[in-house]
Amino acid sequence: MGFLKRIYEAEFAKNGEELMKTVKLWIESSPDIGYWISGYCVFKFLADVFKTVDFNKWTFTKFYDNDTFLKSSDDKKRKMINALFNNKKNVLSAEEHKNLMFYAWMQM
Repeated sequence: MGFLKRIYEAEFAKNGEELMKTVKLWIESSPDIGYWISGYCVFKFLADVFKTVDFNKWTFTKFYDNDTFLKSSDDKKRKMINALFNNKKNVLSAEEHKNLMFYAWMQM
């Protein structure tokens, strides 16, 4: 994973905005991707943040509250995941969103 992360960082340093456009275009133009990619990326990003894949051990950050998430309806969970993936409310810093989008880029 470290090797891919270094490639991603180098590509992002060249033109991060264009790289993000390419990733989003790929997602939008691939119907087989759209239904799962946001959940996958958010899960991987949060596993990095909390340093475990065991979501039962995840707690609270400025952009995620595990207790609220687990108590939410499935529809609300999907909305929360998509909002975080798209950073709709700018709750993630640019660096955090870049790290989340690494997982989408990696799937291309």
